[in-house]
Amino acid sequence: MGNIPKNQPKKKPGTFNSHAASSNDENLRHLAFDNAAQANIIITVSTGKIVIANNAASKLLGYSKNELITKDKAAIFDINESSFIKMLKQRAAKSKSTALVTAIRKNGKSFPCEIISAVFIDKDGIEKAITTITDRSQSIARQKNIDTKKEKIVAGNIVLAKSKQKEIDVKKEKTVADNIMLAKSKQKIVDTKKEKIVAANIIVAQGKADARLAENNEWIKYIAKTSYDVMWDWDIASGEIYVGDSVEEVFGYKVQNNTVNFKNFIGCLVNEEKQTVEKKLLKTLASVDKSWNDSFLFRRYDGSVATTTGRASIVRDAHGKAVRLIGAIHDISKLQELENKLEEQTTVKKEYSEKIFLAKLSLDVIWDWNMLTNELFIGEGFEELFGYNIKNNKGILADWGNHLHPDDKDIVQKELHEAIASSAPIGRRHTGLLRPMAPLLKFLTGLLFLEIFMGKLTV
Repeated sequence: MGNIPKNQPKKKPGTFNSHAASSNDENLRHLAFDNAAQANIIITVSTGKIVIANNAASKLLGYSKNELITKDKAAIFDINESSFIKMLKQRAAKSKSTALVTAIRKNGKSFPCEIISAVFIDKDGIEKAITTITDRSQSIARQKNIDTKKEKIVAGNIVLAKSKQKEIDVKKEKTVADNIMLAKSKQKIVDTKKEKIVAANIIVAQGKADARLAENNEWIKYIAKTSYDVMWDWDIASGEIYVGDSVEEVFGYKVQNNTVNFKNFIGCLVNEEKQTVEKKLLKTLASVDKSWNDSFLFRRYDGSVATTTGRASIVRDAHGKAVRLIGAIHDISKLQELENKLEEQTTVKKEYSEKIFLAKLSLDVIWDWNMLTNELFIGEGFEELFGYNIKNNKGILADWGNHLHPDDKDIVQKELHEAIASSAPIGRRHTGLLRPMAPLLKFLTGLLFLEIFMGKLTV
């Protein structure tokens, strides 16, 4: 038997050498790190130099392990990328970070990857970082294919919706057109009856004027009091116009002795038409025509403007000179208001029906924000996709913002305001980062290796 060294204590039965056990633990940790399925590297934080890399990292990046430990982080990552810089800042503040960055293989080809990095202090007191690298090329490609399919489905749904909406619009337009035609037809019958009554009254009045002027004046006054339109009799020589009592009911003017001056009548026309109407009237009087008719805007007593038509017979003397104009003014504003309301109702119903139809048909969440009222129209897909209850498909933008992830909320709101402020006609698309379970598991894997290297976990 060999001699036991003087300073070496005898080994007792049932015990083991702690130095040998520590060496075995170290070997096991390196073995676990080297054969892990995930690509892992360890970098010295101060220099960025790679000090350890496992087999998976060597295979992923295309370097041998000996080659990798001669490289630094700039050789395998795009360190100027904003996401990489953000990752370093977050890691420095919280000792750990997750980010989507661009990695570079030995052949120079870059690829998207997700990294999970955590900082630790080794046994020599040096700050190092363990980083897990996951290739995201295939998952991004798959997501792109899914997005493309969704966009095709949405595009198809929109085409289908527009086609169906067009059929609905055609039916509605036909109904509205029929209603307008019916209204015009009824109004035309009413106008025809009124024109016949007015024409008959004018003819009677004109006949009486030729026979006896004084008696005719009394007859015109009687017609003016009982007529629905505003009857008037203009004595061209004196410039005075006799108007019926209905002028107050139709236009709001109270006329003393039912007499106004021609200048007062012209003064009630809107400025843009005044010269044109007066010029056409005087031209007709200077001709041999026996009647005059025109359409013009007439200002009411309360300042509002009525759309009117004027018709009159011209009384001429033996030399053909116009001496009197006897006629009536008819307010047609109500008919125009009816047509405008029908058109407005059709437009509003069309827009609302289209939003409701698209919101129900689409697989995505269709929304429409009215920035003037701050109301937000939300499609029914919102409840189906995210589970939130909505009432009458309405909400406000503040509520919408509350559903954004805290990490994405600021950038989404910033880009939204930039899009509104921009004069560009094309909208922006923003995609928020989803955080599924897989990155959490990968980060826990990184912490496992960290604890092994720090000697906190017994293998």
